[in-house]
Order: sequence, then C-alpha cells, then structure tokens
Amino acid sequence: MDKGARLVVERLDACAAWEHLLLQEDREAAARLRGERRMGEFLAWRSLLRWELGPVGIGYAPSGAPQLANGGFLSVSHCERYVALCIADGPCGVDVESLERNFGRVVGRYASADELALSDDPRLYAALWCAKETLYKYAGREGLDFVRDLRIVRIDFGVGVMEGSVCGGTPVAIRFRTFDGHLLAWTG
Repeated sequence: MDKGARLVVERLDACAAWEHLLLQEDREAAARLRGERRMGEFLAWRSLLRWELGPVGIGYAPSGAPQLANGGFLSVSHCERYVALCIADGPCGVDVESLERNFGRVVGRYASADELALSDDPRLYAALWCAKETLYKYAGREGLDFVRDLRIVRIDFGVGVMEGSVCGGTPVAIRFRTFDGHLLAWTG
C-alpha cells in the first residue's frame, strides 16, 4: 500500500467491543437502514473506523461511497463474518468475500474470456470478483461496466498480486490474500 495507507480487517462480531466509540450520528444513520443485518454491518464498520481514527467526520461522495471529511480516502467492505477498511491519502478500494460464495453463477457479468484464461486456480472467480469490486471503489465513479470498463490483465496466486485498469487507464496493482475461507483484495 502507499505510504499513509492502511488496511484493517476484523471479525464483524469483534467490532461490538468498540460500539461505545460510536457517535450519535452513527447511531442515527444506522437507525435509518432497513434490516438487522445491514444495520449490524454498518455499525461494525463505523465502530472499527472509530477505533482506528477516533471521531473523524464521515461524508459520502456523489457515488454513494463513504469518505473522510478531512480529505482522506476510505473504502469499506463487509461480508457475513468480516469487515475490512482501507484508509488512505489517495484513492483506494477493498473487498472481502467468502470463498464459499457461488461466483460462477454470475461470472459472465463481471469477467471476460481473457480474464477467465488467466489461471486455472479454483479461487479465480472469487479473485476476479474481489479485484473488480476493488477497482470500482478505487475509481470512485458510478456506471462502470465490470466487463467492459474494469479489466484484470495479470494474476499471480503465488505472490497475491493482480494488475488491472479502469477504462484502459494506468495499470493498478491489486493485492490479495486468502484467510479463514475468505478472499481479501485491496489497492491504495
């Protein structure tokens, strides 16, 4: 990661230990959400962020992505067991997913034939999904097509690095690792 960037990953249930750090605005925003699960995930990432940075202001970009009021960049991801934050001085992205999720069911919506030919590793579908989510967040723009606009051109499962681009622009290094039945990808 770039200097000044940090990646934080924690179990969702562990974030409850930091709920006392939540601000009133966090609780009010959570109360407007529908569903217990969604509310819990929201409070988990807010608790983790408060643990890491204290009472920093949080706003939202026009794309709907959270951002730090002090000008710092923030990317958030959560799945059924984990929450991940990428906090950086510049654009960043993070995604965490269970390897048990059936990515093959929708692979045609996010991966090209060239990308599917990059590896025969059984984690390829999950890695491509996480990389595309990470690139989407990194780009900070709405309306990007996962197949046409977000491209992965190289993947090395041994090192845990992929290379991709947004709309054919400058190559972006995406790091990834697997842990506890999950895949985590990030850039920033």
